[in-house]
Amino acid sequence: MKKILILLLSFAVFSCTKKDVEPELSAQVEGTYQVYYVELFGDSINLPIGGVSSSIQLLKVSENKVNFIFTINDNGDKTTETSTFELKKNGDDIEIYEDGEKAGFVRGTLFEYNLDDEVIIKAKK
Repeated sequence: MKKILILLLSFAVFSCTKKDVEPELSAQVEGTYQVYYVELFGDSINLPIGGVSSSIQLLKVSENKVNFIFTINDNGDKTTETSTFELKKNGDDIEIYEDGEKAGFVRGTLFEYNLDDEVIIKAKK
């Protein structure tokens, strides 16, 4: 009888252990990224340069959506653009979709955004 009770208790303990739950996609990418590279129509620019810097902030909206805030600081004069991205998991990448079209990805601490293949922005946390 004791053996059956021990068997049942051990089964209950092992069957009730929590499985690792992956954080929401938005929580995985949320944060501030510093832009270090911009390609504009084939011309490459490494940032910061000459008092010009840029950052990207991703803020959670829902489990698979983030607000995108792109800021350019030109010697203290700041310009900001905003958008909303949908997120989808693809292997190690979290892909970014804007208006239903794939626009980039986050891989670990790296962020890449492509705008119509004419503008590429790379940033890191």
